[in-house]
Amino acid sequence: MDTHANNEAGVSIINGNFEEGTVKPTGNEKIVTNDASNVVGWHVVDSKQTEIPIANATTRYVGSVDSNHPYGVLLAGYLRDHTNLNAGTEKVETIGKIYQDINVTPGSEVLVKYRTASYGAVGGFSTVKMTVKNPDTGEVYYSGMPNRQGGFFLMDWLFINVPKNITKIRLEFEDADPYSRSSTGKDRFLSKNGTLLYPSGILTNVRVNTGAYVVAKENQTEYEVTSTSNNASTTSKDITVKVENKGWEATARGVKYKVDLPQGVTATYGGRTYSGTMEIDLGAIGNKTEKNFTYKLNIPAGTPSITNLVGRVEYKTWQNSEAVPYGETKTGVAPIPEQNVELKMFKTELRTAVDGAANLNQNEYTPDSWKKFQDEITKAREILNEEQNNVPVNQRKSQSEINNQVSLLRAKQNSLTIAATTTEKNNLSAKVDELTKASTENKTPKSIGEYNKEFKKSLNKILIL
Repeated sequence: MDTHANNEAGVSIINGNFEEGTVKPTGNEKIVTNDASNVVGWHVVDSKQTEIPIANATTRYVGSVDSNHPYGVLLAGYLRDHTNLNAGTEKVETIGKIYQDINVTPGSEVLVKYRTASYGAVGGFSTVKMTVKNPDTGEVYYSGMPNRQGGFFLMDWLFINVPKNITKIRLEFEDADPYSRSSTGKDRFLSKNGTLLYPSGILTNVRVNTGAYVVAKENQTEYEVTSTSNNASTTSKDITVKVENKGWEATARGVKYKVDLPQGVTATYGGRTYSGTMEIDLGAIGNKTEKNFTYKLNIPAGTPSITNLVGRVEYKTWQNSEAVPYGETKTGVAPIPEQNVELKMFKTELRTAVDGAANLNQNEYTPDSWKKFQDEITKAREILNEEQNNVPVNQRKSQSEINNQVSLLRAKQNSLTIAATTTEKNNLSAKVDELTKASTENKTPKSIGEYNKEFKKSLNKILIL
Protein backbone atom coordinates (compact mmCIF):
# COMPACT_ATOMS: atom_id res chain seq x y z
CA MET A 1 0.00 0.00 0.00
CA ASP A 2 1.21 3.51 -0.80
CA THR A 3 2.62 5.14 2.35
CA HIS A 4 0.67 8.28 1.45
CA ALA A 5 -2.68 6.47 1.74
CA ASN A 6 -2.77 7.73 5.32
CA ASN A 7 -3.21 11.23 3.92
CA GLU A 8 -6.60 10.49 2.38
CA ALA A 9 -8.52 10.74 5.65
CA GLY A 10 -7.63 14.39 6.07
CA VAL A 11 -7.43 16.37 9.28
CA SER A 12 -9.25 19.43 10.58
CA ILE A 13 -8.79 22.26 13.01
CA ILE A 14 -11.60 23.99 14.89
CA ASN A 15 -12.05 27.73 14.54
CA GLY A 16 -8.74 28.40 12.79
CA ASN A 17 -10.02 31.88 11.89
CA PHE A 18 -10.93 32.72 15.52
CA GLU A 19 -14.43 33.80 14.53
CA GLU A 20 -16.63 31.28 16.38
CA GLY A 21 -17.96 32.41 19.78
CA THR A 22 -15.81 35.52 19.95
CA VAL A 23 -16.56 39.18 20.40
CA LYS A 24 -14.75 40.90 17.55
CA PRO A 25 -13.58 44.50 17.05
CA THR A 26 -16.05 46.78 15.27
CA GLY A 27 -15.74 50.21 13.74
CA ASN A 28 -12.38 51.75 14.56
CA GLU A 29 -11.57 49.19 17.21
CA LYS A 30 -8.34 47.28 16.75
CA ILE A 31 -8.46 44.78 19.60
CA VAL A 32 -11.20 43.42 21.88
CA THR A 33 -10.42 41.01 24.70
CA ASN A 34 -12.55 37.88 25.27
CA ASP A 35 -12.98 35.42 28.07
CA ALA A 36 -10.62 32.54 27.35
CA SER A 37 -13.55 30.13 27.29
CA ASN A 38 -15.27 32.05 24.46
CA VAL A 39 -12.77 31.12 21.75
CA VAL A 40 -14.22 27.87 20.45
CA GLY A 41 -11.74 24.99 20.00
CA TRP A 42 -8.80 26.71 21.68
CA HIS A 43 -7.44 26.29 25.20
CA VAL A 44 -5.05 28.17 27.49
CA VAL A 45 -2.12 26.47 29.20
CA ASP A 46 -2.78 27.47 32.81
CA SER A 47 -5.52 28.88 35.02
CA LYS A 48 -3.93 32.34 35.25
CA GLN A 49 -4.76 32.93 31.59
CA THR A 50 -8.29 34.25 31.73
CA GLU A 51 -8.53 36.18 28.48
CA ILE A 52 -7.73 35.90 24.78
CA PRO A 53 -7.65 39.25 22.89
CA ILE A 54 -9.16 39.19 19.37
CA ALA A 55 -7.56 41.61 16.88
CA ASN A 56 -8.66 42.89 13.51
CA ALA A 57 -5.45 42.12 11.65
CA THR A 58 -6.19 44.65 8.94
CA THR A 59 -5.29 47.33 11.52
CA ARG A 60 -1.76 45.94 11.93
CA TYR A 61 1.37 47.82 10.98
CA VAL A 62 2.81 45.05 8.81
CA GLY A 63 2.23 41.37 8.06
CA SER A 64 0.01 38.93 6.19
CA VAL A 65 -3.79 39.22 6.35
CA ASP A 66 -6.61 37.29 4.67
CA SER A 67 -9.20 40.00 4.03
CA ASN A 68 -11.99 37.38 4.07
CA HIS A 69 -10.93 36.19 7.53
CA PRO A 70 -9.15 39.16 9.14
CA TYR A 71 -9.44 38.21 12.81
CA GLY A 72 -6.67 36.77 14.91
CA VAL A 73 -5.50 36.42 18.48
CA LEU A 74 -2.84 38.19 20.55
CA LEU A 75 -0.65 35.79 22.48
CA ALA A 76 0.71 38.31 25.00
CA GLY A 77 0.07 41.73 26.45
CA TYR A 78 2.77 44.09 27.80
CA LEU A 79 2.53 46.89 30.37
CA ARG A 80 5.20 48.98 28.66
CA ASP A 81 6.43 49.49 25.11
CA HIS A 82 9.83 48.42 23.82
CA THR A 83 12.44 51.18 23.26
CA ASN A 84 16.15 51.44 23.41
CA LEU A 85 15.87 52.58 27.02
CA ASN A 86 13.17 50.15 28.08
CA ALA A 87 13.15 46.38 27.54
CA GLY A 88 9.34 46.34 27.67
CA THR A 89 9.30 42.84 29.08
CA GLU A 90 6.58 43.39 31.67
CA LYS A 91 4.20 40.72 30.37
CA VAL A 92 0.86 40.17 32.10
CA GLU A 93 -0.08 36.66 33.25
CA THR A 94 -3.69 36.78 32.06
CA ILE A 95 -2.72 36.44 28.36
CA GLY A 96 -0.43 33.77 26.96
CA LYS A 97 -0.05 30.54 25.02
CA ILE A 98 -3.01 28.79 23.42
CA TYR A 99 -3.24 25.27 22.03
CA GLN A 100 -5.49 22.80 20.26
CA ASP A 101 -5.25 19.01 20.07
CA ILE A 102 -5.68 17.58 16.58
CA ASN A 103 -6.74 14.02 15.75
CA VAL A 104 -4.37 12.57 13.16
CA THR A 105 -3.86 9.32 11.28
CA PRO A 106 -0.68 7.47 12.29
CA GLY A 107 1.94 7.65 9.57
CA SER A 108 0.27 10.55 7.76
CA GLU A 109 1.77 13.85 6.72
CA VAL A 110 0.32 16.99 8.30
CA LEU A 111 0.94 20.50 7.05
CA VAL A 112 0.30 23.45 9.37
CA LYS A 113 0.01 26.95 7.92
CA TYR A 114 -0.71 30.24 9.61
CA ARG A 115 -0.29 33.97 9.17
CA THR A 116 1.28 36.49 11.51
CA ALA A 117 1.11 40.27 11.70
CA SER A 118 2.80 42.94 13.79
CA TYR A 119 1.52 46.21 15.30
CA GLY A 120 4.99 47.70 15.29
CA ALA A 121 8.49 47.35 13.96
CA VAL A 122 10.72 48.38 16.86
CA GLY A 123 13.79 46.22 16.40
CA GLY A 124 11.92 43.99 13.94
CA PHE A 125 8.43 42.52 13.52
CA SER A 126 6.39 40.66 16.10
CA THR A 127 5.82 37.02 15.17
CA VAL A 128 4.60 33.70 16.57
CA LYS A 129 6.35 30.60 17.84
CA MET A 130 4.75 27.19 17.35
CA THR A 131 5.38 24.00 19.31
CA VAL A 132 4.21 20.57 18.16
CA LYS A 133 4.09 17.88 20.83
CA ASN A 134 2.53 14.64 21.96
CA PRO A 135 -0.30 15.73 24.29
CA ASP A 136 -0.10 12.49 26.28
CA THR A 137 3.65 12.23 26.86
CA GLY A 138 4.74 15.83 26.35
CA GLU A 139 7.35 14.74 23.80
CA VAL A 140 8.19 17.75 21.62
CA TYR A 141 8.41 17.15 17.88
CA TYR A 142 9.11 20.76 16.93
CA SER A 143 9.45 24.17 18.56
CA GLY A 144 10.27 27.35 16.70
CA MET A 145 9.22 29.63 13.88
CA PRO A 146 8.64 27.62 10.67
CA ASN A 147 9.82 28.58 7.21
CA ARG A 148 7.82 31.34 5.64
CA GLN A 149 6.33 31.00 2.19
CA GLY A 150 7.00 34.38 0.58
CA GLY A 151 8.64 35.97 3.63
CA PHE A 152 6.82 37.81 6.39
CA PHE A 153 4.03 38.87 4.08
CA LEU A 154 2.60 35.43 3.41
CA MET A 155 2.21 32.23 5.46
CA ASP A 156 4.34 30.23 7.86
CA TRP A 157 4.48 26.50 7.04
CA LEU A 158 5.44 23.40 8.97
CA PHE A 159 5.57 19.86 7.55
CA ILE A 160 4.95 17.12 10.13
CA ASN A 161 5.60 13.41 9.64
CA VAL A 162 3.19 11.90 12.15
CA PRO A 163 4.84 8.97 13.98
CA LYS A 164 3.21 5.61 13.27
CA ASN A 165 1.92 5.12 16.83
CA ILE A 166 0.46 8.63 17.26
CA THR A 167 -3.23 9.49 16.83
CA LYS A 168 -3.19 13.00 18.28
CA ILE A 169 -0.83 15.98 18.23
CA ARG A 170 -0.94 19.29 20.07
CA LEU A 171 -0.37 22.59 18.28
CA GLU A 172 0.73 25.26 20.74
CA PHE A 173 1.23 28.94 19.82
CA GLU A 174 2.93 31.71 21.79
CA ASP A 175 4.47 35.13 21.26
CA ALA A 176 7.94 34.67 19.79
CA ASP A 177 9.34 37.82 21.45
CA PRO A 178 9.67 38.81 25.11
CA TYR A 179 8.29 42.27 24.35
CA SER A 180 5.90 44.23 22.16
CA ARG A 181 7.20 45.67 18.90
CA SER A 182 4.71 48.50 19.15
CA SER A 183 5.92 51.94 20.19
CA THR A 184 2.69 53.91 19.93
CA GLY A 185 -0.09 54.24 22.44
CA LYS A 186 -2.61 54.03 19.59
CA ASP A 187 -2.08 50.25 19.44
CA ARG A 188 -2.84 49.65 23.12
CA PHE A 189 -5.93 47.72 24.21
CA LEU A 190 -7.87 47.26 27.42
CA SER A 191 -7.50 44.01 29.35
CA LYS A 192 -10.43 42.57 31.26
CA ASN A 193 -9.37 44.45 34.40
CA GLY A 194 -9.13 47.76 32.52
CA THR A 195 -5.34 47.89 32.16
CA LEU A 196 -3.95 49.34 28.93
CA LEU A 197 -1.57 46.88 27.29
CA TYR A 198 0.81 46.92 24.36
CA PRO A 199 0.07 44.10 21.85
CA SER A 200 2.13 41.09 20.86
CA GLY A 201 2.15 39.71 17.34
CA ILE A 202 -1.12 38.50 15.82
CA LEU A 203 -1.84 34.85 14.96
CA THR A 204 -4.44 34.42 12.16
CA ASN A 205 -5.73 31.89 9.64
CA VAL A 206 -4.45 28.66 11.14
CA ARG A 207 -4.83 25.88 8.56
CA VAL A 208 -4.13 22.17 8.98
CA ASN A 209 -4.22 19.63 6.14
CA THR A 210 -2.84 16.22 5.36
CA GLY A 211 -0.51 15.73 2.41
CA ALA A 212 -0.89 14.44 -1.13
CA TYR A 213 -2.20 10.99 -2.06
CA VAL A 214 -2.03 10.06 -5.74
CA VAL A 215 -3.98 7.08 -7.07
CA ALA A 216 -4.72 5.62 -10.48
CA LYS A 217 -8.09 6.48 -11.96
CA GLU A 218 -10.09 3.93 -13.99
CA ASN A 219 -7.71 3.37 -16.89
CA GLN A 220 -8.20 1.41 -20.09
CA THR A 221 -6.25 -1.79 -19.57
CA GLU A 222 -6.70 -3.62 -22.89
CA TYR A 223 -5.66 -2.10 -26.23
CA GLU A 224 -5.57 -3.52 -29.75
CA VAL A 225 -3.65 -2.22 -32.73
CA THR A 226 -3.25 -3.59 -36.27
CA SER A 227 -0.17 -3.16 -38.40
CA THR A 228 -0.77 -0.54 -41.10
CA SER A 229 0.77 -2.34 -44.09
CA ASN A 230 2.39 -5.58 -45.21
CA ASN A 231 5.88 -4.10 -44.80
CA ALA A 232 5.56 -1.74 -41.80
CA SER A 233 8.53 -1.81 -39.44
CA THR A 234 6.64 -0.42 -36.43
CA THR A 235 3.04 0.16 -35.41
CA SER A 236 2.00 2.85 -32.91
CA LYS A 237 -0.79 3.11 -30.36
CA ASP A 238 -1.74 5.99 -28.05
CA ILE A 239 -1.78 4.96 -24.38
CA THR A 240 -3.60 7.13 -21.84
CA VAL A 241 -2.91 7.18 -18.11
CA LYS A 242 -5.22 8.89 -15.61
CA VAL A 243 -4.29 9.69 -12.01
CA GLU A 244 -5.85 11.73 -9.23
CA ASN A 245 -4.50 13.42 -6.13
CA LYS A 246 -7.06 12.43 -3.48
CA GLY A 247 -5.05 14.12 -0.75
CA TRP A 248 -5.55 17.55 0.77
CA GLU A 249 -2.37 19.20 -0.43
CA ALA A 250 -0.69 19.48 -3.81
CA THR A 251 2.23 17.30 -4.75
CA ALA A 252 5.69 18.73 -5.17
CA ARG A 253 6.83 19.52 -8.68
CA GLY A 254 8.56 16.68 -10.45
CA VAL A 255 5.90 13.97 -10.18
CA LYS A 256 7.29 11.06 -12.22
CA TYR A 257 5.53 8.45 -14.34
CA LYS A 258 7.79 5.46 -14.94
CA VAL A 259 7.24 2.36 -17.05
CA ASP A 260 9.61 -0.36 -18.23
CA LEU A 261 9.44 -0.97 -21.98
CA PRO A 262 10.05 -4.46 -23.42
CA GLN A 263 13.05 -4.94 -25.67
CA GLY A 264 12.48 -3.41 -29.09
CA VAL A 265 9.50 -1.34 -27.94
CA THR A 266 9.84 2.44 -27.69
CA ALA A 267 7.56 5.23 -26.48
CA THR A 268 7.24 8.86 -27.50
CA TYR A 269 6.17 11.74 -25.26
CA GLY A 270 6.80 15.46 -25.42
CA GLY A 271 8.91 15.15 -28.56
CA ARG A 272 11.27 12.62 -27.00
CA THR A 273 11.53 8.89 -27.73
CA TYR A 274 12.33 6.48 -24.89
CA SER A 275 13.60 2.90 -24.75
CA GLY A 276 14.27 0.70 -21.74
CA THR A 277 12.58 2.74 -18.98
CA MET A 278 10.45 5.75 -19.81
CA GLU A 279 10.36 8.47 -17.15
CA ILE A 280 7.97 11.39 -17.70
CA ASP A 281 7.92 14.55 -15.59
CA LEU A 282 4.26 15.39 -14.87
CA GLY A 283 4.97 18.57 -12.93
CA ALA A 284 2.72 19.00 -9.87
CA ILE A 285 -0.79 17.70 -9.20
CA GLY A 286 -3.09 19.90 -7.13
CA ASN A 287 -5.18 18.53 -4.28
CA LYS A 288 -8.43 16.86 -5.37
CA THR A 289 -7.23 17.21 -8.97
CA GLU A 290 -6.97 14.74 -11.85
CA LYS A 291 -4.12 14.59 -14.33
CA ASN A 292 -4.39 12.71 -17.61
CA PHE A 293 -1.60 12.23 -20.12
CA THR A 294 -1.13 10.26 -23.33
CA TYR A 295 2.01 8.85 -24.88
CA LYS A 296 2.63 6.91 -28.09
CA LEU A 297 3.80 3.31 -27.87
CA ASN A 298 5.85 2.06 -30.86
CA ILE A 299 5.85 -1.73 -31.36
CA PRO A 300 7.88 -3.80 -33.87
CA ALA A 301 5.34 -4.80 -36.52
CA GLY A 302 6.73 -8.07 -37.87
CA THR A 303 5.27 -10.52 -35.35
CA PRO A 304 1.99 -10.71 -33.37
CA SER A 305 2.62 -9.73 -29.77
CA ILE A 306 1.20 -8.50 -26.48
CA THR A 307 3.11 -5.65 -24.83
CA ASN A 308 2.62 -5.51 -21.06
CA LEU A 309 2.99 -2.08 -19.47
CA VAL A 310 3.32 -1.91 -15.68
CA GLY A 311 3.62 1.77 -14.83
CA ARG A 312 3.86 3.71 -11.59
CA VAL A 313 3.70 7.31 -10.45
CA GLU A 314 6.23 8.54 -7.89
CA TYR A 315 5.57 11.75 -5.99
CA LYS A 316 6.04 13.74 -2.80
CA THR A 317 3.81 16.18 -0.97
CA TRP A 318 4.69 19.80 -1.66
CA GLN A 319 6.66 21.36 1.15
CA ASN A 320 8.86 24.37 1.79
CA SER A 321 10.18 23.43 5.20
CA GLU A 322 12.12 20.61 6.77
CA ALA A 323 9.93 17.70 7.78
CA VAL A 324 9.65 17.07 11.53
CA PRO A 325 10.16 15.21 13.80
CA TYR A 326 12.50 13.54 11.30
CA GLY A 327 13.76 15.11 8.12
CA GLU A 328 12.97 12.33 5.65
CA THR A 329 10.24 13.22 3.19
CA LYS A 330 8.46 10.10 2.00
CA THR A 331 8.09 9.23 -1.67
CA GLY A 332 4.66 7.90 -2.57
CA VAL A 333 4.24 5.26 -5.27
CA ALA A 334 0.92 4.94 -7.10
CA PRO A 335 0.80 1.70 -9.15
CA ILE A 336 -0.98 1.91 -12.50
CA PRO A 337 -3.03 -1.20 -13.38
CA GLU A 338 -1.28 -3.25 -16.04
CA GLN A 339 -2.05 -2.03 -19.55
CA ASN A 340 -1.76 -4.60 -22.36
CA VAL A 341 -1.42 -3.80 -26.05
CA GLU A 342 -2.17 -6.61 -28.53
CA LEU A 343 -0.55 -6.21 -31.95
CA LYS A 344 -2.36 -7.83 -34.90
CA MET A 345 -0.89 -8.38 -38.33
CA PHE A 346 -1.94 -6.65 -41.57
CA LYS A 347 -4.33 -9.10 -43.29
CA THR A 348 -6.20 -6.80 -45.69
CA GLU A 349 -4.53 -8.19 -48.83
CA LEU A 350 -5.15 -11.77 -47.70
CA ARG A 351 -8.82 -11.07 -47.01
CA THR A 352 -9.21 -9.37 -50.38
CA ALA A 353 -7.72 -12.39 -52.11
CA VAL A 354 -10.01 -14.80 -50.25
CA ASP A 355 -13.09 -12.67 -50.86
CA GLY A 356 -12.24 -12.48 -54.55
CA ALA A 357 -12.28 -16.29 -54.76
CA ALA A 358 -15.97 -16.27 -53.91
CA ASN A 359 -16.68 -14.89 -57.39
CA LEU A 360 -15.09 -17.87 -59.15
CA ASN A 361 -17.19 -20.76 -60.51
CA GLN A 362 -15.81 -24.17 -59.66
CA ASN A 363 -17.42 -25.70 -62.76
CA GLU A 364 -15.26 -23.53 -65.00
CA TYR A 365 -12.01 -25.11 -63.84
CA THR A 366 -10.51 -28.51 -63.82
CA PRO A 367 -11.01 -30.49 -60.57
CA ASP A 368 -7.30 -30.89 -59.92
CA SER A 369 -6.41 -27.19 -60.29
CA TRP A 370 -9.49 -26.17 -58.30
CA LYS A 371 -8.54 -28.48 -55.41
CA LYS A 372 -5.05 -27.04 -55.21
CA PHE A 373 -6.52 -23.55 -55.20
CA GLN A 374 -8.99 -24.45 -52.44
CA ASP A 375 -6.21 -25.90 -50.30
CA GLU A 376 -4.59 -22.44 -50.24
CA ILE A 377 -7.96 -20.80 -49.54
CA THR A 378 -8.32 -23.05 -46.48
CA LYS A 379 -4.89 -22.07 -45.20
CA ALA A 380 -5.68 -18.40 -45.77
CA ARG A 381 -8.97 -18.64 -43.87
CA GLU A 382 -7.21 -20.27 -40.94
CA ILE A 383 -4.90 -17.25 -40.78
CA LEU A 384 -7.78 -14.79 -41.08
CA ASN A 385 -9.67 -16.50 -38.25
CA GLU A 386 -6.80 -16.83 -35.79
CA GLU A 387 -8.33 -14.35 -33.32
CA GLN A 388 -11.84 -15.84 -33.52
CA ASN A 389 -10.41 -19.31 -33.02
CA ASN A 390 -8.42 -18.15 -29.97
CA VAL A 391 -5.08 -19.14 -31.40
CA PRO A 392 -2.45 -18.05 -28.84
CA VAL A 393 -0.72 -14.87 -29.91
CA ASN A 394 2.70 -16.50 -29.95
CA GLN A 395 1.40 -19.19 -32.35
CA ARG A 396 -0.15 -16.81 -34.88
CA LYS A 397 1.43 -16.22 -38.29
CA SER A 398 4.01 -13.49 -38.73
CA GLN A 399 3.63 -10.77 -41.34
CA SER A 400 6.13 -12.48 -43.63
CA GLU A 401 4.16 -15.74 -43.42
CA ILE A 402 0.93 -13.89 -44.21
CA ASN A 403 2.58 -12.14 -47.16
CA ASN A 404 3.81 -15.53 -48.40
CA GLN A 405 0.29 -16.95 -48.14
CA VAL A 406 -1.03 -14.08 -50.25
CA SER A 407 1.56 -14.93 -52.91
CA LEU A 408 0.72 -18.66 -52.83
CA LEU A 409 -2.99 -17.96 -53.10
CA ARG A 410 -2.53 -15.64 -56.05
CA ALA A 411 -0.22 -18.14 -57.73
CA LYS A 412 -2.73 -20.97 -57.40
CA GLN A 413 -5.50 -18.73 -58.67
CA ASN A 414 -3.39 -17.83 -61.71
CA SER A 415 -2.69 -21.56 -62.24
CA LEU A 416 -6.35 -22.56 -62.40
CA THR A 417 -6.95 -24.62 -65.56
CA ILE A 418 -10.10 -23.75 -67.47
CA ALA A 419 -12.27 -26.83 -68.11
CA ALA A 420 -13.37 -27.78 -71.70
CA THR A 421 -16.87 -26.98 -72.95
CA THR A 422 -19.44 -29.73 -73.70
CA THR A 423 -18.83 -29.35 -77.44
CA GLU A 424 -15.10 -29.69 -76.92
CA LYS A 425 -15.63 -32.75 -74.79
CA ASN A 426 -17.92 -34.32 -77.40
CA ASN A 427 -15.47 -33.62 -80.20
CA LEU A 428 -12.64 -35.13 -78.22
CA SER A 429 -14.70 -38.18 -77.36
CA ALA A 430 -15.54 -38.63 -81.03
CA LYS A 431 -11.89 -38.27 -81.89
CA VAL A 432 -10.95 -40.94 -79.35
CA ASP A 433 -13.64 -43.25 -80.70
CA GLU A 434 -12.29 -42.69 -84.17
CA LEU A 435 -8.77 -43.43 -83.10
CA THR A 436 -9.86 -46.46 -81.14
CA LYS A 437 -11.58 -47.98 -84.18
CA ALA A 438 -8.77 -47.19 -86.57
CA SER A 439 -6.96 -50.22 -88.06
CA THR A 440 -3.18 -50.49 -88.06
CA GLU A 441 -3.17 -52.99 -90.90
CA ASN A 442 -0.75 -52.08 -93.65
CA LYS A 443 0.49 -49.07 -91.59
CA THR A 444 4.13 -48.22 -91.18
CA PRO A 445 5.68 -48.25 -87.73
CA LYS A 446 6.20 -44.53 -87.96
CA SER A 447 2.59 -43.81 -88.72
CA ILE A 448 1.50 -46.16 -85.95
CA GLY A 449 3.72 -44.24 -83.47
CA GLU A 450 2.21 -40.93 -84.52
CA TYR A 451 -1.23 -42.48 -84.24
CA ASN A 452 -0.58 -43.73 -80.69
CA LYS A 453 0.80 -40.30 -79.72
CA GLU A 454 -2.32 -38.53 -80.93
CA PHE A 455 -4.52 -41.12 -79.27
CA LYS A 456 -2.86 -40.65 -75.85
CA LYS A 457 -3.11 -36.87 -76.13
CA SER A 458 -6.83 -37.01 -76.79
CA LEU A 459 -7.36 -39.61 -74.10
CA ASN A 460 -5.49 -37.50 -71.52
CA LYS A 461 -7.61 -34.49 -72.32
CA ILE A 462 -10.75 -36.50 -71.72
CA LEU A 463 -9.39 -37.79 -68.44
CA ILE A 464 -8.62 -34.23 -67.32
CA LEU A 465 -12.02 -32.95 -68.38
